[in-house]
Amino acid sequence: RHQKRMDQRLTAEHRAVARSMAAIVMQRATRNAAGEQVIASSRVVRDALKADIWTLVLKPYYIGYGNDPLFGGSPKSPYARLLVDGITEATRIQCERQAAIVRRQVKDPVVLAWLTGLRPMLPVRETRGVYDPFHAWVDPNGYRLSDRIWRTSIDVRSRVDRLLDYHISQGTSAVEIANMLEEFMTPGGRAVRTRTPYGTQGSYSARRLARTEITAASGRATVNASIANPFVNGVRWRLSGAHRDADECDENAHGGPNGDGVYPPDQVPTYPNHTQDLCSLVPVATSNPA
Repeated sequence: RHQKRMDQRLTAEHRAVARSMAAIVMQRATRNAAGEQVIASSRVVRDALKADIWTLVLKPYYIGYGNDPLFGGSPKSPYARLLVDGITEATRIQCERQAAIVRRQVKDPVVLAWLTGLRPMLPVRETRGVYDPFHAWVDPNGYRLSDRIWRTSIDVRSRVDRLLDYHISQGTSAVEIANMLEEFMTPGGRAVRTRTPYGTQGSYSARRLARTEITAASGRATVNASIANPFVNGVRWRLSGAHRDADECDENAHGGPNGDGVYPPDQVPTYPNHTQDLCSLVPVATSNPA
């Protein structure tokens, strides 16, 4: 449900981004001999239009007005804010799930308060996961979240640029281009079904990154909290109902010491296993609470 809400928010934000780009397209339009509003096909005009869209719309939305969308760990752009909100809520949901397990097992209010309350900084090493700030986590390719946002923004820019170049060269009217941009940028909207050199969805990278980051945060929270929770002794890898093609996820869902997809919390396979992984990690309560 959380992922669905974030998808809906992403769709709404990208619809607004598309309309802002469409407004710039219409501002640059001139009327041809037939009275149609079109964009002049000269390189100078096209480059100026694309530069305006990047400077006035895409960069402020994805990166903000500086060069680091997560400077100091705080979001500096609407897209970075969306990611932070999605990661924060995903983490909270998993922590609440762990707390619910503790509440089911512990009835003594004093013990419950001690287990779930703030912990003093004692000089004792506890066996638990190490918290890694989401903005500092480096992916297997060596990119921080700020880098991944930059790469996503460049991909969106490239797709939008190719759409503009193609349709301006084809003489497509400015009104049609403006309408296409909303369809192109809206996840789940009507897909462009013709074969084009610019693809069918301009915001694909942005949606993929958001889903992957939220999923990864949920997984890290589940694993780290399971290590810390004395009433959890396993984490189950559960396949999504939408999982179709066999891959490593199937192996993970049937792996573990007993072949049932349940792993010791510190031995859970890398999660997510791939981008837009819809599998989930579920804490397994101990069968011996004493």
